[in-house]
Amino acid sequence: MKFKVYLILFFSCLVVVSCQDEALPKPKAQLRLEYPTGAMKMLETPDYSFEYNSMARIKRGSRSSLTVEYPTLNGAIFITHKPVEQNLNTLLVDAQKLSYEHVGKADNILEQRFVNEEADVYGMF
Repeated sequence: MKFKVYLILFFSCLVVVSCQDEALPKPKAQLRLEYPTGAMKMLETPDYSFEYNSMARIKRGSRSSLTVEYPTLNGAIFITHKPVEQNLNTLLVDAQKLSYEHVGKADNILEQRFVNEEADVYGMF
């Protein structure tokens, strides 16, 4: 009987002593991003030309589309070229619709108007 009392008393003391919240501060940490430097290459097509990083891989879709893939960064840039032949409004609406389909994944997409009256150029970013 005495043994049971001592056993209960021992476990009670053990529970009281072991239930302490000791706050430990987290060590300071910063995000470390290292990107390899790469040389620029020129891509020329009949419709357009631009420079891209040598780390990228170019994948051609159809004649009017291509993908610039960056495997080390797990990213890609999709490029589509459509000629303007009396269908400018349709192309502008299509471009605006495509960027707003991405709003669910990205934030802070703001419309910005571009106006150059001297060159008669108008658009939206």
